[in-house]
Amino acid sequence: MDFDVGAVRAALAGRRMTWSVEYVAETGSSNEDLVRMARAGIPEGAVLVCGHQAAGRGRQGRQWLDRPGQDLLFSVLLRPSLPARDYGMLSLVAAVAVVEALSELTRDEFGAKWPNDIVISGRKIGGILLAANSTAGYAVIGIGINVLGAADSLSDGLNQPGGTVHQATGVEIRREKLLAAILGKLGDLYQAVADEGWQALLSDYRQIDTVVGSQVRLVKGQETITGVAERIDEMGRLVIAGPDGRIVADAGDVHLVQ
Repeated sequence: MDFDVGAVRAALAGRRMTWSVEYVAETGSSNEDLVRMARAGIPEGAVLVCGHQAAGRGRQGRQWLDRPGQDLLFSVLLRPSLPARDYGMLSLVAAVAVVEALSELTRDEFGAKWPNDIVISGRKIGGILLAANSTAGYAVIGIGINVLGAADSLSDGLNQPGGTVHQATGVEIRREKLLAAILGKLGDLYQAVADEGWQALLSDYRQIDTVVGSQVRLVKGQETITGVAERIDEMGRLVIAGPDGRIVADAGDVHLVQ
């Protein structure tokens, strides 16, 4: 199924944030491609959309297996004027943009499972992968969303039940329309953080959070911590109340304990 990149460009014309959207039918990894371009000096706002990734990756080095023509796969390049400690919070900006766009287009309720999953009704339908280098002054955000088709068309091996936007909501969204909506939201949120700081964005993220208040198991490297997710702090980290006190996690895989 072809992708109409011209329709995306037209939908984004006149936005405050300028996006330069390109499409390739197949590549190894859109994140890796855009990181190489970032190192070569291309400007902020580059967007690389691909029909299929032969070597797509999720968090912790997991393979991301896509379904050509049904999933939306893209990466964006930002060059933030932010302190190095804030670069990791850009994944929260992306999560809010994706959830708001999906919720508006389907009139259904999506959420974010810290730190990088997009979910609906307990099923993962998308993920976010941040590759940032504050010294070099770039952040590449990769986003993958299962848009069309049924859940049984997804690959096995997910660490939680998977789903698609169509299966979960009954709404078939054109991938071009979804991409334009996400980029519009992302640009507005990114500019708002630059202008006003993180307070409003963190408030928005807490509104879509699906983890706080739940019993969770955090896997970080070789360490596993179980406790209650208490809050998302001012640095975008997950605070967990465990048997030995509070733990502040800035990364890791979170699993809800049933």
